[in-house]
This record gives sequence, structure tokens and C-alpha cells, in this order.
Amino acid sequence: MFNVLVVDDELSGRQRIIDFSDNHPELSLTIRWECANIREAAAVIGQYRSDISLIIMDSEMDGNRRQGVDFLLTQRLMNVQLPPTILLSSHPDLGDSADEAEVRYMTKPFSEGRLVAVIRKLLRLENDESIEFHYEKDGLMGPQHVLLRDIVLIRATNTVGYDAVKILTVHQQEFLVKASRNNTAPVHTLSFYTESYKAAGLVRVNRSEVVNVARVTFVSYNTVSLILEGYARSIDINEQYRDAFLAERKKRN
Repeated sequence: MFNVLVVDDELSGRQRIIDFSDNHPELSLTIRWECANIREAAAVIGQYRSDISLIIMDSEMDGNRRQGVDFLLTQRLMNVQLPPTILLSSHPDLGDSADEAEVRYMTKPFSEGRLVAVIRKLLRLENDESIEFHYEKDGLMGPQHVLLRDIVLIRATNTVGYDAVKILTVHQQEFLVKASRNNTAPVHTLSFYTESYKAAGLVRVNRSEVVNVARVTFVSYNTVSLILEGYARSIDINEQYRDAFLAERKKRN
């Protein structure tokens, strides 16, 4: 999940970014801070800079079309390392002074598709790995792609009359995947996911469950807490998996 700071002196501008975030849950954006001017933005950055994943800032505020650009230049002169930033403006001539490795300049108006592409590039999501499977829903099998980073929990089940796993995502999606055993499809067991996608952070915690280490928010001696949008869930850790799980989590923190 990516925490976003939105800076725009117009409420409609801030609302557009909020609506954009709601329209694109696959980006996992959370609009955590809204600021109406540079002064408020500087205060938020000063206090929460390490927690901010992305800044989306309108350059034209308080009657000054360069205010956003000047703010970025000032921060650079002060050796302040800002999070990836998208600077919005109606004036294309400001782009030369704004574009750099961690800053992208966008001329208004812009399409949602272009904003998606820019965010993916800044947050390095262009090569997000996904898994493909056929899932059971209402007695029908349907194809599905899910980003590995969106997976929260994978649970083995046979309550449907055959071996399967349930995949839960951060968006509260739930997919029932049959453990195929033919020559053209992988066997979707817990071992398949932990062996194939350990590098993506999928780790076994007990006999019937695999968690995404990146989605773990709290660990006690015998449980892990997972954050899903809208609610939390605790999962038991079996002793035989605890050391491997803790080692993987430490490596990623």
C-alpha cells in the first residue's frame, strides 16, 4: 500500500486525485494527507517524509504558476530527499525545470491512463509480477490475473469437495482455485506458491495458510496480524514455520 500526499489549493483538484485512487485499486494508493498550500505540505513532509510513498502536487497555487517547481528546487538546495513526486501544471514550459529521476511533470489536462503509467513508473510497478489461474465461482470456472503484491493470504481447503486454495487480496477479493493435476496447469497447492513465489514474499505460517510478508502489520509470539482494506485478521503461526517466517520478515524490513 502506498501513502500519498496530495497538494492542491483547489478542493476539486484534490477530489479528482481521490476519485482516481478509488477508480484504480490495483495501484494500492491511500490518500493519507491532503494539503491546500505549500506551507501545509512542508509541515506534513517534515513530520512524515519517511512514510510518504508519493507526492502529487499542483504547481499553480496562490496565483503563482511556479510555486510547486520553486518548492521542489528549494528542497533540493536544502538537500532534502523528497519521495517520488508528480507535478501538475497547465504550463508545459515548466517541464524542463521539473523533470528528473524522481519527479515527473504532467501538463493538464491529462488522462487517467497517462497518470496510471506515470505512477507505475515512479513507484517502479511496471514489472509487477502476477499469477494466472482459473477460479471457481457460482459453479463456473473463470480466468483471473492477480498481482503478487496484492495477495494477503492463501488458505488450503477441501470443503468444496476437491482440493483447492482460497486466495484473498488486499481489495477483499476472494478466489477459489482448484488444485489442477493435469499436464497443462500447475498444481495450485500451498507448496506450489511458497516454492514458486518465495522471492515475492509468500511464506508458510501453518499447515494450511501462506501469508504475504509485506502485508503483515504486527507479529506476536504465536500470531501474525494481516491488514486488509477495511478490516484486520489474525493468523496463527505454527512453531515449525516461525523461524523461517521471522527471518523472511526481518530481511524485508
